[in-house]
Amino acid sequence: MFPAVLAFVAGILLFQQLPFLPSARWLWGILLLAPCWYLSRRRIWLPMLATGFAYAFLHALLTFPAEVPEAFLGETVLAQGRIDDLPRQQGDRARFLFRAQTLQLGERQLQGDWRFRLSWYREVPELHSGARWRLPVRLRKVVGYRNPGSFDYSGWLFGQGVRYSGYVKGEGELLQPAAGTLDGLRQGLSQRLGKSVESPGAAAIMRALAVGDRSGMRRQDREVFAATGTSHLIAISGLHIGLVSGLAYLLGRFLWCRVLALCARWPASVAAVPPALLAGAGYAALAGFSLPTQRALIMLAVIMGALLLRRHLHPLQAMAIALLLVVIRDPLSLQSAGFWLSFGAVGILYLVASRGKGRWS
Repeated sequence: MFPAVLAFVAGILLFQQLPFLPSARWLWGILLLAPCWYLSRRRIWLPMLATGFAYAFLHALLTFPAEVPEAFLGETVLAQGRIDDLPRQQGDRARFLFRAQTLQLGERQLQGDWRFRLSWYREVPELHSGARWRLPVRLRKVVGYRNPGSFDYSGWLFGQGVRYSGYVKGEGELLQPAAGTLDGLRQGLSQRLGKSVESPGAAAIMRALAVGDRSGMRRQDREVFAATGTSHLIAISGLHIGLVSGLAYLLGRFLWCRVLALCARWPASVAAVPPALLAGAGYAALAGFSLPTQRALIMLAVIMGALLLRRHLHPLQAMAIALLLVVIRDPLSLQSAGFWLSFGAVGILYLVASRGKGRWS
């Protein structure tokens, strides 16, 4: 199974090396050749490679961010939509993701679905996630440096469905206050945490740990975390999801064991799985279901699913299933360093544990 999954991932990687998005006719060609590849059962890697390539191709066609006409770029455009994440407000500046459904330039109006990364300077009102606004904005295509080894800013935004950035030029009009959204709940919790602690630095760290909101952290605080090698503590990912879910699992098993009648019906090790999964999913929701938390939650669900079904999973099987589910959920996750670090670390730990002897095992 593991070689087949690796071939599927290689097919996705192969597609992502293309410098352009091919025409949809390519997909029909791949589908027509599929029966020929599947006739060769001994070489399973070939059809899996083609399947991965075709899946990445189809995903790109379906999720490719919408384009804004050139005439709308560089001009003041009225964009109507809602704030789509936790706004980061610092002093007289705010940055946020804005999902627009309407763009208007003069008498010309467009309907669609776009996601912009916007900045707002000077006299910024209090912004809430989920609130609907009509904003005068100036847009431009996202550009990033192509220096080898540097951060791929444009690729990072493209993974979030963003092809254009810009800034608010003038005053906006609030059309509808924030409704009951997940990001709105996170923002409210973040604000309450900030008010409950007197120290601004401590409050910023608590907000980062609780809801993944790092907007209030000072530059010197980030430098301290980077210098001490502890930046992963404020980036909610597998470590946090695993700790929360593990504690819920141990607590659930302990409480279940207190009642003998329940243990006679269902083993405590199995009964503790649902609360553990709920705890992990709840914490991932507080973090806004970011890509690292989604990846961690999928990997956790594979292990917990095996416990629930009372199936023994070989470590390589578990890693293969998790790897497959993660890339199916988001093929672009292959472009993130966190993906390779996560699976690479697990793979190295498995090799050391399986081949080591004595204390190394």
